[in-house]
Amino acid sequence: MADESMVRAIVDLFSAGTETTSLSTTWAILFLVCYPEIQRELHKEIMQVIDNGRRPSLQDKPHLPYVQAFISDMMRVVNIAPTSVPHVTQDEVELCGYVIPKRTVCTANIYSVHMDPKEWPEPEEFRPERWINKAGPRACLGEQLARIEFFLFLTSMVQQYEFSAPTGTLGNHLTTSFTS
Repeated sequence: MADESMVRAIVDLFSAGTETTSLSTTWAILFLVCYPEIQRELHKEIMQVIDNGRRPSLQDKPHLPYVQAFISDMMRVVNIAPTSVPHVTQDEVELCGYVIPKRTVCTANIYSVHMDPKEWPEPEEFRPERWINKAGPRACLGEQLARIEFFLFLTSMVQQYEFSAPTGTLGNHLTTSFTS
């Protein structure tokens, strides 16, 4: 049984990390196109830290706070994983006056937290600067793998390329229709 659990965990880690990275990269390109001023700020920070002749590495991450803020707010707004993976209660538990029986499958609504105006003023707005000097990113089993891969993809892309859309094909900013 332990071997089976380990295999499931590895498969979950691999598939969740790969899918998250792929979707995050797609959304990042869209955000870079729609927010050219943010793209310029990312590029400026990357070029100040990373010599143009070398590839970004994980050692650069602590020196690129705006890149990390971009990733955090993009993941918050886009909600690639709007709910957590299912969990099962070990024991009966009371939560907010409700009794949840032992062995109940529970899933957290991460979207509701990411879009809560009490936690995020104007939550539908994409604002990477809200993460500068703040803590609070969510955590999941595959998050570190996905964030490492995505950090390296994003910094490499912004270091080497400028993303844009043909004139007149997009408005200046993303609308919030994708968050409803």
